[in-house]
Amino acid sequence: MKRIITTFTGVALLLFSLSASAVFMGGWTADSGIGDGYVDESYFPNSVIIIGNDNGEEGVFTTYFTTIDQDMIFNFDWIFGTSDVDGPALDPFGYFINDTFTQLTDDNGVFLQAGSEQISLLNADLFGFYIDSTDGCCGGAAAVIDVPEPSTLALMGLGLLGLALARRRVK
Repeated sequence: MKRIITTFTGVALLLFSLSASAVFMGGWTADSGIGDGYVDESYFPNSVIIIGNDNGEEGVFTTYFTTIDQDMIFNFDWIFGTSDVDGPALDPFGYFINDTFTQLTDDNGVFLQAGSEQISLLNADLFGFYIDSTDGCCGGAAAVIDVPEPSTLALMGLGLLGLALARRRVK
């Protein structure tokens, strides 16, 4: 019994430490260059909203970034919408790690898109999100980035562990 409790506690702490690193921590910077895009942090630390440029300046990135201070797994959900008459191809949304940009939206997709991501980040990585307003006009874009709460992930992990232990006990 003591072995099961020790294992249970160890796994719970591991799950919590992995999931706890997933919330938005402090130290994020918003930048829209010469554009009129901005970042709404009203729901920080669980969610942020990035609003892309729509002031006529072409090729303006609106970014929200930070320098990672520990190795981590970062989980997030995203919802993207654009009112650009030419569709999502002219306002792509994604994330970047250092100098590598990963577009999440589908250029040929619908005006409203969503997904979930899990990425590995290393200490000292420059990590962030972006909307690239390639045409700078004709309707803006917005993306909501939502980070699951650590307690939700930890509770789910504990529930799965409990099911596994119960199944083992039945055998």
